[in-house]
Amino acid sequence: MISPETLRKYSFFGFLKDAEFEDVAMIADEVNFDAGETVFEIDTEAGFVYLLAEGEVDLHYSVVDSVVSDKSKEFYVGIINPGEPFGLSALMEPFRYTATCTTTKYSKAIKVDAKKLLVLAAEKPALGYALMTMIAKTVFERLGVVRMELVAAR
Repeated sequence: MISPETLRKYSFFGFLKDAEFEDVAMIADEVNFDAGETVFEIDTEAGFVYLLAEGEVDLHYSVVDSVVSDKSKEFYVGIINPGEPFGLSALMEPFRYTATCTTTKYSKAIKVDAKKLLVLAAEKPALGYALMTMIAKTVFERLGVVRMELVAAR
């Protein structure tokens, strides 16, 4: 559990009402990661969404050859900076991470239990709607950044 005041620092949860900050804080914990630590891997069960408090994490996407299974290529997707959420796949079906997340230096994050957050969203439809709106906004912003990087790489 974290304090509601800690959670208030993150714009991703800026839509929450006072009592809802307390509800979400109850299902969140602070976690620490050493440099080079894998937070989660692509195509694994996604159980947590994170808010980066300090440090830096990279997202990578791996593609495995469908004919030669030991042949794969990894692509850099982007960087997560303090204040930003990551692991949003934990809030959307099929609840599997869509990238591998690795720290580039010592990092601290807020780890939120995604299943419990989705229960809160179902119990409080206004919270659920605002949460899904924020997820969509964040995903589309990241997609825009990736598109710019692809154009720049050509």
